[in-house]
Amino acid sequence: MVVVGIPNTDRTRDLTPTHVDVMFGDSAFVVTSGGGANFMDFVEKELIPYVESNYPVTGYRTFVGHSFGGLATVYSMLSRPHLFSNYVAIDPSLWWDDRLMVHWADSLFTDQNLKGKALYIGVANTMDEGMEIDRVLRDTARSSNHIRSILTFINHAETENNSELNIGWKYYSDDDHGSVPLITEYDALRFLFPWYRLRGLDEFFQEDTGKTVEELFFKLNNHYTIVSEHFGYQVLPPESNVNSLGYNFMTRNKSDMARAMFELNIKNYPGSANVYDSMGDYFLAQSDTLEAIDNFTKALELGDSPITREKLDQLVAGEG
Repeated sequence: MVVVGIPNTDRTRDLTPTHVDVMFGDSAFVVTSGGGANFMDFVEKELIPYVESNYPVTGYRTFVGHSFGGLATVYSMLSRPHLFSNYVAIDPSLWWDDRLMVHWADSLFTDQNLKGKALYIGVANTMDEGMEIDRVLRDTARSSNHIRSILTFINHAETENNSELNIGWKYYSDDDHGSVPLITEYDALRFLFPWYRLRGLDEFFQEDTGKTVEELFFKLNNHYTIVSEHFGYQVLPPESNVNSLGYNFMTRNKSDMARAMFELNIKNYPGSANVYDSMGDYFLAQSDTLEAIDNFTKALELGDSPITREKLDQLVAGEG
């Protein structure tokens, strides 16, 4: 994962989609407003190409913004949906320009195809004391316009969504506008990536399990096929995770499953010295000295390791 932070010199200029002459009676604060399109031009034509040319990234991207940044996130989704796969709008300022994004979304949720994309919105408690979330939409006070604009947007997105956008949101009653970003980001990751965590392996470790190596392979292959489909490129079972599974199976005397995991790593990561070192450990545990020597030797051919060399030297000396 590569995280890109964009320091900002003028949030009102860069993160608002339109120019307004006055905001809350203040004209000076918004004199530079309306540069959102130029900012997104920078993101699309300069920032993303730079990141792609300098870091090992793919086209799977998530855009996160808070307040005016949340407004920019929604604006990006509605105006340039090809740029990002996911969007996290943290207490977004959707009241901007007489709720322009809310009105714009009405038609775009009907006409635009957002299949495969997801939006998570965190809603802070910005209501006056005594006001409740289930009553605020009927309120008319200016002080509640911020939260009302967000809830109205959410309502439209949920009830008029023909775009197939996957939308989730949560109201954080104990967080205000300033404290809500951290918890929203945490919950957003869980919402956006529910398919990423590998589940259901515990049953393979049970002593009396009837599970087979074939079922274990199916579990792994099926999971990472789903992950690959979401990301849009092939994702192999991570070497370290599979290696850990192999050793765990060894400690439980499930040698067939342990060997299967180590062999899977050799297949997927043939250039890794560690996968052969682990395979050597497996054969050592099975008292197969010759196979252990062969694998430790292969590991050292790929990368020197004092630990591997020590194990190999002890085996060779014992054979002599």
